[in-house]
Amino acid sequence: MVFGGPIGRFLGDTVGMGDVAVGIWNVAQWPVALVFLVFGIALLYYAAPAVEHRKWYWVTPGSFVATIGWIAMSLGLRFYVSHFSNYSTTYGSIAGVILLLLWLYLTGLVLLLGGEVNAEIEHAAAARGAPTAKAKGETAPGVAGVPAHPGQSDPDRVLPRC
Repeated sequence: MVFGGPIGRFLGDTVGMGDVAVGIWNVAQWPVALVFLVFGIALLYYAAPAVEHRKWYWVTPGSFVATIGWIAMSLGLRFYVSHFSNYSTTYGSIAGVILLLLWLYLTGLVLLLGGEVNAEIEHAAAARGAPTAKAKGETAPGVAGVPAHPGQSDPDRVLPRC
């Protein structure tokens, strides 16, 4: 996003397209950035939790919700700061740090919201009996000692017959 214009101009001049390449890049950079953002959040949701995942999903509902929420939150904060607040007058030179911390806090909230969306979808799938879905409180589907689904007994444990 930062160096896209100069890189697009260099490549356009090299190929002989000049301003056309820069115009194409100015339009194409936003969908490319959106794809990388959704992919990055999906990767975060796959790698960050201390649970075993059986399958990698390129796009999850939670990553899509987090992406849309993050963009909306960032644009809303930008609109608020530019139209309604006057942080520089109130806080002086530390206003930039305060706004950065506020933006990071709101980003964390949006990422947690997306993670909760993924978790609730997986818990609903486990309640429906999906074999690869984890029930609430379960680290991996079908791990010995932990029921694969709510109400299911441990398959390794032998229960006495009455």
